Order: sequence, then structure tokens, then C-alpha cells
Amino acid sequence: MDSVDHVPHYDIRWLRPAYSTALLDLPTAPVSQGATDAWRAFSEEESAACEEAWQRLPKDEQHNTGEGLVIGPDDLGEQADMVGVQIYKDKLYEVDVRVMQLKPVYWRLTGNPIPVMRAHWMFDETHPVPEPLSSQLEKAYRRTKPWLATYAEELRAALSAGTTDAHDKLKRELPGNDQGQSVVFQDGVSGRIVSDNLAFRVQQSLYSSFMNTNHPVAFPGATPVYRGFVAAELAAAGSKDKAKTDSRSGTPTHNRSASSSSKKGKDSTSKKPTEERELVETDVPTKTGEEGDGDGGDVTDLVFIVHGIGQSLATQYEGLNFVYASNLFRQVCRKQSASPAISSIMRNRRIQFLPVMWRSNFALTVDDEHLRAEEGLDNHFNIEDITLKESIPFVRELANNVILDVPYFMSGHRESMIKSVCEEANYVYRKWCKRNPGFDQRGRVHIIAHSLGSPLVTHVLSNQPTHVKPLSELSEGEVDSSKGFLFNTSALFMAGSPLAMFMLLDQRQLIARKGRQRTKDSPHDEALNRNDLFGCMSIDALYNVFYPSDPIAYRLNPCVDSQRAQKLPPLAITSINASFFGRLSQLLGLPALPSMPAMPTMPAMPTFKLPFMTSRSPSRPRTPDNKQVEDKEKEKKRKEDEEKAARERAEADALAVDPRATRARRRFEALNPHGTIDFYLPSEGAISQYIDMVMAHANYWSDPAFGAFVLAEIFAEREDRVRTGVGVDKPQRGRTLSK
Repeated sequence: MDSVDHVPHYDIRWLRPAYSTALLDLPTAPVSQGATDAWRAFSEEESAACEEAWQRLPKDEQHNTGEGLVIGPDDLGEQADMVGVQIYKDKLYEVDVRVMQLKPVYWRLTGNPIPVMRAHWMFDETHPVPEPLSSQLEKAYRRTKPWLATYAEELRAALSAGTTDAHDKLKRELPGNDQGQSVVFQDGVSGRIVSDNLAFRVQQSLYSSFMNTNHPVAFPGATPVYRGFVAAELAAAGSKDKAKTDSRSGTPTHNRSASSSSKKGKDSTSKKPTEERELVETDVPTKTGEEGDGDGGDVTDLVFIVHGIGQSLATQYEGLNFVYASNLFRQVCRKQSASPAISSIMRNRRIQFLPVMWRSNFALTVDDEHLRAEEGLDNHFNIEDITLKESIPFVRELANNVILDVPYFMSGHRESMIKSVCEEANYVYRKWCKRNPGFDQRGRVHIIAHSLGSPLVTHVLSNQPTHVKPLSELSEGEVDSSKGFLFNTSALFMAGSPLAMFMLLDQRQLIARKGRQRTKDSPHDEALNRNDLFGCMSIDALYNVFYPSDPIAYRLNPCVDSQRAQKLPPLAITSINASFFGRLSQLLGLPALPSMPAMPTMPAMPTFKLPFMTSRSPSRPRTPDNKQVEDKEKEKKRKEDEEKAARERAEADALAVDPRATRARRRFEALNPHGTIDFYLPSEGAISQYIDMVMAHANYWSDPAFGAFVLAEIFAEREDRVRTGVGVDKPQRGRTLSK
């Protein structure tokens, strides 16, 4: 006997708008936020986590949907940084159950808020029943008790008398609408919303003569509803199975019964929605922070990407938003991390890239405004007031919103810009540590600074203490009063950097900070323990990467030692092609990869090869022809080695009689393992040099060679350099330089 008081349980599934999938996939270009007419379900695990967080809220703060919900910043109070429910791959988005919205965690969402909702009754698996209709259906359901066996008998008897009579006898009125709607429940998990009008009754009368009583209430023209997402999902799957069976055999199949739905409901919820499941299962296993089927381990290295000029223009042109460039570079690095060469260097370590959107946190301030006002100096004007109206509008807009950042930096607003970078980076870091407990103790932080971001970051790191305590060991007062980064920076990569120009204007120079990983035992003429000297940064390694055609970039080697820099041209970062995998193929017995055609580059500059890059060809069967070729290659290599040894002996002799040259080399080696700072990315060729020049400054984020270079320099250990024969650190004066 069924229990009258027992209402069947169903799992409440959380939903998000269908368009949100494109945002969750971390797009590299703007996506359209359409209307919320179709929804997608969170995975079972994500939905359960959202529901658990929602249940912990006070009753007066619990909302079923974020649509139309207006929440001001004052309403959030001190919990504005509350950790939400992290979802999807990379866990870069989370659900804030207080405001029922889906948000990016580490940057600010542009566009409309993304609502989420708790789904009770569903029209189908993508369309939830809105309020107050959903609540009305649940009340009618509880009054009718269609899950009881007695109701099934009553339904069968009513249907035998005809559909119209069954509707009149079993319907439950749905108040609050002007269409005379009512519901007839089919079983314990589904029902049909019908309209009490003449057209409907005529339709039902015509259909009654064809009614098959083996089919539960099949009112033509009625709207099906399902109690819970699982029931709607099962109904949709049953309809698809029926359509396939009918198309193959021409025989009808029956809908799944309520008991079948209840039995299989639990199993169906254990599966993620098809869309999300495919995104996880079809992705190539990587080590760049993406969640996979198994436990990929915690992120060991965090990279902040600091943008340069131009983000003011992103408020008008969404495509210029630096978040898209960061997403693109993350994708590029993800692909490179899946390659055998980089994967062998990364081992079991993982990395994540996050943008530092400092421009959105930067606002101009007027110092001593009240004092000037007392003297009558109260005239205020802005950039629009002084702009010439007769010029080409787009060009002026470009100058006002892009190039103007440089005058800001060179004016009295520089400190405000530096403060903005520092505060935004610390804001993101605190969020990261709160969501990744223990990272401040075990993880490493690196920075990629683009364009004007390079001198801004240099100012912060030059004033940074040599070592910063872990965030968890800092008091609240120390965190709030900090004027530097709340983390130690391991490697600093500058891309398209104008830093050398500003160092020239200020007549400063680059020198390593004593006490860092590479300079623990450095003599006083090699590194300085100064946190008040511009150019003496608290970092372990420095790299200046640029395209030769980039009009914003400058060389940094002369900022270390101008004389040695004349003999130390930039090193080329070779593209990932056959040479990259040459040595790896030799070691692993992999087939040789075809060579890429050589592109015109800077011929006078030597080439820097990433780990596993080599000029030797992969091993191949020894035929007479191949034997001759190999002999010639060996002879050529022998001569090259002899010439290299002669150059090294000549350099050693020069250093022996020139102490300044010895000091210069040690200073370079204290800044990174390669003894040089400047690295260039060869151009892939362009229609013209002018087009290449215009595009170069923004091309770093799509360049796979740059991505591979960043990963290799972050993760390559001393043994990797010895194994690959590239960039090996040599002992200097009784000490060992290590990565």
C-alpha cells in the first residue's frame, strides 16, 4: 500500500543559459549573449554543489532564479569576495548563489550578468517552467498525488470514457492566468497543461476515437511538463529512441513509465550533459590547468599576464578586451604542453594563465584639488575638450585611448598606474589562493608583461622586498598596507617592451637582485641587495622577447652592459618544426618530421633553440648513400666544434686580461640561465614590412614559439639543460648557477 503522505523526491537541477557555453569555453573573440530562451544543465556534481551552497543561505536570501534580480554592491556587504561554486574546465567561472549569477572569477564580466536558476518543473530538457507557474504545478501535484497506484486506476478508468471526460474529471485548475489553463497529471513524474476552450474540446473529441488506452494522457495540443530535469531528460531520450525505432521498423514504441523513470533517474543524473561531457572527454590531455576525467593534480605555476596600452579602447570595442588575448595564449600554451618535448619537461606539473586587467582599476586623480579651488583654480577639462574635432575621428579616438597611456605614465599619474597594477595583481592573487589553499606555500608565480606593462611591473619589482612571506603568514594589516606584490616572482617575460627607452631617459641600468635563487652567493659587483633602485628587480630570471618589426620594442642587453651587448646580439626563438623534435625523435625512435621552409629573419643573429631542438637529423637506416651524408655531417660538425672551442678560448683569454668583461658576463648570467636577455621571434613573412610592423605588437599571444619558450623556461631544470645540451649552466668561481 502506497504512503499517502510520502511525496516522491526529485533532484533539483541548476541551469544556465545556452549561450553561456561559449563564454565558459574561454573564447578568443567576443561572443553574443543571446536571450535566455534556452537553458543548459550543469553537471550533476556542479548542480549538487550549487544546491548545497544555496541551502546554506538564510531563507530571505534564497532566490530560484537570477533573471530580473537586481543586487547592488551594498547588498553584498563584506562578503563580496565570497568563494562561489567553481565550475567547468579550468574552474575560471563560478556561480554566486546569493545573486544567482554565473561570473568569471579573476576578471570582470563585460556585458549583461549571466543568470542561473534552480529547475523544478520542465517543459523539456532545455526549457524550465517559469515562476509562478512552477509553484502552481507543484501545489497541484501534491494535492492530486499522482504517484499513487489508486490514481493510476482512476486515470485508466477516466480515459476509457474519452479524453474530454478524463480532462473534466482529473484536471486541476492553475490560478493566476487568463487562459483557463489546468493540468492533468499523467503519472508520478509528468503531466499535461491544457486550455479549457472550445477549440481544445473539439480537438479532443476528434482524437478520442483514435485513443489507445495503452498510451497515458496524450492530449493533442496540450503542453507536456515534467517534474524535475531527470524526467524531462528521460522523456526526450525516449522520444529519440521511439523515433529511431519507428524509422527502422515502422512499429510503435511506448513511452517510458513512471516506474521506469524513477528507476533510471538516478543513473541518468550521474552523467554530465552531452555538451559538457564532450568538452572534457574530447580535449587532449594537457597540463595547463584544465580539468580532465582524472585528477590532473594541483596547479604548481601561476602566470599573470599584464597588458599594456590600449585597454581604455576596449570599453568601446569589445574585441580589444585583453581577456581574449589571454584566452588565446592559454590555448596556445595548452597545445604546446601536449607535445612530447614540452610534456617531458613539465613532468607532472601544471600551469595556469590569468590576466591582470589593471586599466579597469585605474582612474585619474587630481591632487590638492581643494587647495587649488581656494585659489580660484577650479577649471576642469578632459580629453574630449582638447581634442581637435576636424581630424579623422577614428585616428583621434585611437590616439586618445591607446597612445595616451604613455603620456600618463610619463606624467604625475605614473604612481597611480603602478598602484593600479599592484592592487589588481594582488586582488587576483588573493582570489587564487583562497580557491587553491596552500598555493602560497608551494606554488610559483611568474609574470608576462606586455608593452607598457613592462615598465609598470619593473617599477613594482624594483621596490619589492627580496623575499615576501607567504600570504597565509601575513596579517590583515600587512596585506592592506602592502605597496608591492603579495607574492614572489620567479620569471619575468617582457613582450614588445619599451622598458629600455625609459631606462635610457632615466639613465638607469639592469642588475640582478642579490639573495634570489640565482644570486645567493653573488659578489657585490654582480648583484645588489637594493629594493629602492629602479632596474634591480626581485626576480629569478628575466627575458625580453620581441619581433624585430615591433615598433614599440627595444633591446635590453645594453641596459646591463653596453660593451658586451655589442658582441651579444639577440637570440632567435626557433619555431616548433622538425628541428624541435629532431633530438627527441632520436631518443625515442620516432619517425622524422618534414622540415619547414626557412623564412627570412635577421641573418646576423644567432639562434636560441628550445629544449630538444637540434640541427642533427633523426636516426635513419644506414644505406651507402646515407653513410656518405652522415660522414659529411660529422666532418662539418667537427669543424664547427673546433671553431666554437677556438672562440671560447679567445673569449676566455680576453676575459683573463679584462676584469670588466668578466664582470659583464657574470651580470648577464645572474639574470637568466642563457647569459643574455634579448630573444626575438622570427617573422613568419608578411605582404609588406609595414603590415608586419602594424601587426607585430599584438601577435605575441598567437605565436606557438613564444608559448613553447615560456613553458620551457619556466619548467626546464638543470638536468633538462644537460640532457638537451642547450643553455647549460656552468660553474662560475666555485658556485653553480641553477634555474
